[in-house]
Amino acid sequence: MARLSTKRQVIGFAVQADLNTENTTASQFRYAPVTFEASHTREQEDFSDIQVGQVGAFASPAPGSRSGGTVTTRFPVASMKSGYNPVVENPGGTEVISPQAILIATALGSGGLAAIAAAQDWLDGKLMSTSVYAAADVGVGSTTSAIKHAVTRIAGDMIIADTSVTAGSPAIGWTKDYASAIAETSTLFADSADAAAVGDHLYGSAVAYLSHNAPAPLTIRASGDNAAFLYKYIGCIAKSMTLDLKAKSTPTCEITWQYADRERASTGGGIVALTDGQRIRPALGDSGGRLLINGALARGYEDLSIEVSWSLDEVTGLDAGQGVHEIVRMVESVQVSATVPIDSSDTIAGGDGPHETAYADGTVISLQIDIGLLPGRIMSVLLPALEHAEAPQRGAVNNLVAEQIVLRPAPYAGDTSTAPLVDPANTLLRVGFA
Repeated sequence: MARLSTKRQVIGFAVQADLNTENTTASQFRYAPVTFEASHTREQEDFSDIQVGQVGAFASPAPGSRSGGTVTTRFPVASMKSGYNPVVENPGGTEVISPQAILIATALGSGGLAAIAAAQDWLDGKLMSTSVYAAADVGVGSTTSAIKHAVTRIAGDMIIADTSVTAGSPAIGWTKDYASAIAETSTLFADSADAAAVGDHLYGSAVAYLSHNAPAPLTIRASGDNAAFLYKYIGCIAKSMTLDLKAKSTPTCEITWQYADRERASTGGGIVALTDGQRIRPALGDSGGRLLINGALARGYEDLSIEVSWSLDEVTGLDAGQGVHEIVRMVESVQVSATVPIDSSDTIAGGDGPHETAYADGTVISLQIDIGLLPGRIMSVLLPALEHAEAPQRGAVNNLVAEQIVLRPAPYAGDTSTAPLVDPANTLLRVGFA
């Protein structure tokens, strides 16, 4: 007889064809290093008021649907697979993108279920917007604000250029305007830390973005160290996601998934090998960490996090296994939270500090976070338009007086292209990997 230890489990993920059809194909699961928690709710009808005629006895309840519980996973963010070679492998190729990045894309919606024709498409990250490596593609006239190149790129995508795989001085940016009238030009949303130079290579990237697309449901397996230990959570759709982007810390992501059904199996368990990804390094200047507010370097933003939550509304059906035929998902909240120490150089106007002034005026700002120097370990986050969601509050951080701020996205339509706009263009939250 064996017992299941909380520390002797592995967590696997696979895409489903629809909400209620469990993925039962073991080869289509990938197991990633995550923490795991689950709530086992079950609907119940109470019949305790039925008279049964004996003192202290009650009629038994009727247990109903197992849908509606949640699974929470938390993990350090990884970009590309272990051993990634950006010169010969492109994001979107066979399992080049890390499972962690694909989970973020799945949670955000990105291309959604419509972008996945087969289970392998999900494993390859086809729901993300991807670009390819182009050798010595950077042309004359490139600066920190624009990159000239020959291979076509698209508005809204992340673009990476450097002299070599190991140079460690990448030009990282987001293409705001793509034009090909004379020479291919990607005008960047915000200036890159380093300028791309003639002969630099462009490296492939994968972008997850917030969308209204119907999300791809997942089967999540919690498999223990014995064949008899296996929990299966079916029809999992992200209910909330938090990106923790503190300075000096490894970026982490927490996703809570709501499931349509769950089962405990007595066979099929056991420990499965994890799929390794190249972890994003801690957010430090030595690893390319920088925060841009309106395109300018900003410092002092503590406890920086991005939280997204969705409302999940059930469409019931008598023929559905657990009575849930469909789940309609809508964005409920997107917010950026940070604590910012006050500074003697802050501009005071009308008795208000800079954040209070921006709140009162409804000022729209942008936020970009870059982390990483080498292809395979690069991450960038862009929120092109934000406004204060509530009045800044006085607080403290590291024994310093600070303001606690909460921002939320504002409408944005600044990405342009001579080619048709595609998925990531003009989206309000993008997470790029390269």
